[in-house]
Amino acid sequence: MPEMNDTEEIIRLHWSILTAMQLSSRPDWMELDMTMAQIKALFTISQGEAVPVNQIAEYLGVGQPTASHLVDKIVRSGLADRSESPTDRRVTLVRLTPKGEDLVRRLYQGGEEQYRAWVSKLTAEEHKNLLSGLQALARIASEPVKS
Repeated sequence: MPEMNDTEEIIRLHWSILTAMQLSSRPDWMELDMTMAQIKALFTISQGEAVPVNQIAEYLGVGQPTASHLVDKIVRSGLADRSESPTDRRVTLVRLTPKGEDLVRRLYQGGEEQYRAWVSKLTAEEHKNLLSGLQALARIASEPVKS
């Protein structure tokens, strides 16, 4: 079992890396004229081909009218389109427009590009150790959470 000081250092370093990644993609984030709720809804929409409004509401933990209002603002900004489900006219589906897809990609990619640049500067041994450690952590993180 690792020492607690080592675990604390791992957590501190993890947050340091996340902060640096966030700062590297700051220009794209700073250009957004969206509320946090709208950003959360945008990322929720980006997780599927066509996402029902009620699923967005459920994921965000809000009522369907609130989710519908968030979607309205995203649609008005040209980042998403809405349509009725071909199998159930009562269900409204939301999908990103090319403009919305581009924005989400840029927001994700800013940090990814910086991460790639950092990883490319590692020695072969550091690269191998990082890969091994991240694979182990990803394996544990993918296990079901025990309550």
